[in-house]
Amino acid sequence: MNKQTTSPSRPSYDKLPLTISLNELIERVAEFFGVESSAIKRRRRLTQIVEARGVICFLAVREIGYSGVAVGQVLNMNRSGVCIAARRGEVLMHRNPRIKEKVLGH
Repeated sequence: MNKQTTSPSRPSYDKLPLTISLNELIERVAEFFGVESSAIKRRRRLTQIVEARGVICFLAVREIGYSGVAVGQVLNMNRSGVCIAARRGEVLMHRNPRIKEKVLGH
């Protein structure tokens, strides 16, 4: 029997089916934030790019179910950077739920 445990300090998320590729997710988020998708993949610290990267990491890892390693490879980040960015993205998503609606159509 395989029990799944969740930490009480972290909410559990129902994963969305893998119906969107990481590149498509990047394109949609880039469009929402008004930045070039290629800029998101470069190591830049501009606010809009950092926010877009955070939303991508949050949606890809916690909502869709991609691994942090896979997301990191596409975004040129390491796994821990993806986790940190996902936390930032989670805060943005809670402040502006419209992001998810616009990006994923949910």
